[in-house]
Amino acid sequence: MRIASILIVVALLFVTAPVPGISQTLHIVIASGMTFTPADLTIHTGDTIRWENQGGFHNVVADDGSFTNGSALSSAWTYDKVFTSVGNFQYYCVIHGSTGGVGMSGIIRVISSTGIKENAVQPDRFLVEQNYPNPFNPTTTIRYVLPQNGLVTVKVFNILGKELATVVNGEESAGSHEIQFDAANLTSGIYFYRIQNGNFTQTKKMLVLK
Repeated sequence: MRIASILIVVALLFVTAPVPGISQTLHIVIASGMTFTPADLTIHTGDTIRWENQGGFHNVVADDGSFTNGSALSSAWTYDKVFTSVGNFQYYCVIHGSTGGVGMSGIIRVISSTGIKENAVQPDRFLVEQNYPNPFNPTTTIRYVLPQNGLVTVKVFNILGKELATVVNGEESAGSHEIQFDAANLTSGIYFYRIQNGNFTQTKKMLVLK
């Protein structure tokens, strides 16, 4: 009996012992009405997101299809997902939202739990993320990755191609960057933001909804 007790204790210690360099924090996201709360969450690798439905037909579906809790249900439910890799993971509810941050949606931003920043490694490509949230009123976040140091411009255009604003115009270093765009002076409609860095140019569509 004594040997069995020791084995049980050792087994429990093995299961619950934290892994060095890996965070194991639980974060709660509430699905209620037409929103996920919080809708924008930054966590570390190894953390768990627990979605809890507190009323209404809801489910969780990743934009890229990498995770889901299944069909939308009106009953109370919980869904746990452990995030083990660095990146941005957008998701939505099929009843009230859609991919790209439309309607009832959210985003999980996973960073390294070791404290090493992603842009400590020289990026090898130019990348412009979809603004989030989208649609938005009046502010939205635009993120982009530069493969080289140099002059960067971020400009906003209307659907006719008329330039409305220059958000960024200056030298920036290679790596990840984030800016906020305020559309308080714009009416509801479709707009475009264009980011240029050297020979790299990319344009994406965004929607102001007031």
